Amino acid sequence: MGEKTVKTTIRLLGNDYTIASNETEEYVHRVAFYVDKKLSEITSRNSRLSTNMAAILASVNIADELFKSQTLLEEKTQEIKTLEEKNTEENKRITDLKKDNDILRQEIQRLKIDIAKLEVKK
Repeated sequence: MGEKTVKTTIRLLGNDYTIASNETEEYVHRVAFYVDKKLSEITSRNSRLSTNMAAILASVNIADELFKSQTLLEEKTQEIKTLEEKNTEENKRITDLKKDNDILRQEIQRLKIDIAKLEVKK
């Protein structure tokens, strides 16, 4: 069964628009609030802008935020990948050290037995 399309009325710069979306009304309202906030910021700086020009500038500003967020996400994803690789290497090192430790414990135990045998022969 496909996603249900929901019609939601939003308000941008005092004008009502009906949006058809597969998202929840709450989500659509959150997005609309964000866009309206951007539009209001732009029109408050220059009240002579037409609605179309304000919408274009808001779109460019939002696209800029999106691109910067995507770049940051890519950087953080790469950082996570690097840390995961380092973690894998360190876990291997820990495993190797545990094996070495076990070998040394066995050697210590063997030497204790040898010492005990030598003391018995005295």
